[in-house]
Amino acid sequence: MEPLLLLMHRIPFPPNKGDKITNFEILRYFAQRYEIYLGTFIDDPRDEAHVDTVREFCREAHFERIDARWARLASARGLLNGSALTLTFYSGRRLRRWSQRVAERHSIRSIFVSSTAMYQFVPRVTGAVCVVHYHDLDSDKWRQYASTKAWPLSAVYRREWRTLLAYERFIARDSNAALFVTPSEADFFRTLAPESAHKVHWPGHGLDHDYYRPASGAPSPYPDGASPILFVGVMDYWPNEDAAIWYAREIHPLVRAANPNASFYVVGMNPTRRVQELAALPGVFVTGQVPDVRPWFQHAAVVVAPLRIARGIQNKALQAMAMQRPVVMSRMSAASLSARAGEDIEVADTALEFADEVAGLLRDRGRGDAMGERARARIERDYSWQRTMQRIDALLTTKTKCTC
Repeated sequence: MEPLLLLMHRIPFPPNKGDKITNFEILRYFAQRYEIYLGTFIDDPRDEAHVDTVREFCREAHFERIDARWARLASARGLLNGSALTLTFYSGRRLRRWSQRVAERHSIRSIFVSSTAMYQFVPRVTGAVCVVHYHDLDSDKWRQYASTKAWPLSAVYRREWRTLLAYERFIARDSNAALFVTPSEADFFRTLAPESAHKVHWPGHGLDHDYYRPASGAPSPYPDGASPILFVGVMDYWPNEDAAIWYAREIHPLVRAANPNASFYVVGMNPTRRVQELAALPGVFVTGQVPDVRPWFQHAAVVVAPLRIARGIQNKALQAMAMQRPVVMSRMSAASLSARAGEDIEVADTALEFADEVAGLLRDRGRGDAMGERARARIERDYSWQRTMQRIDALLTTKTKCTC
């Protein structure tokens, strides 16, 4: 098989968060069609246990260890040399040498980069096709962060927005194709980088339909008689932390005024201290990481995604829809989905709107069940990993033209 160099900013297993889910599907698909040479980082010691699992998909793999705490401190040198802090966070000299050696030794002509931060490790090889998956527009998240923080953080975040956007534009000019997970992200980047608009693609997104499917007889993790409202996410990710705190403190009391049995569950790894403190509020529960999130989805009365800062696609919403549950989302996070508001999902912006939608679904469980069935049908129709990966693969070969 033809060799393929894969560069990923985080080890793609286990697929327990958005970027790792996507990267695992990319690795699994390409491993059937290419001889894989994978270069990646490990930023969580718990992921060391999965190195051998990932190696099974590869002809050769290089794992660079970084301590996230020290890497954040070290990234500050970007303030001195004018580069984006995101790039200096991922500084791996060994990975750069490994990447160049592999490209020369194995005549690499196809390179796939997952995350713009990894483009700095692309080897200089004449005639190679390089496709970059941006996932989402990281620079714009920093712009949104800056608008919510006071000085001096706001100034640092604004700088990161500008320097990272400049690098994202450079990547699009320098590579063969730039991929995004939603059409709105692709369209937005075309306005920011008009010189590279013809290289920007949206190949789609997928979900494992068989894994995320309601299971007959699956026991409920909730107490009997509960009206559980669920939020799922990696809880040291600031947009998720902000969403959970906003819902628990401002929306949930309004829901409980209409339904005293309503309980809000925050499920996901690495809850911060501020998230853990929410468990002191009436009707709020913080579980931390759970072995299997599917029963929590399946038996939830309502799933919420009240994100006020959002880029890319919300996998938590796709998973809930596949599990046939009604979802209430912020308009910003819903914009990334093909789901129809009022049919497949409900959307809300203010705390009062969120509370009205959630309380209404708790009152009328039949409406929620019907919405969940439509949501499942939407997932099966629009979110296929096979179709998405075929479009991505087409961009790596000169013999096929991508239709995305």
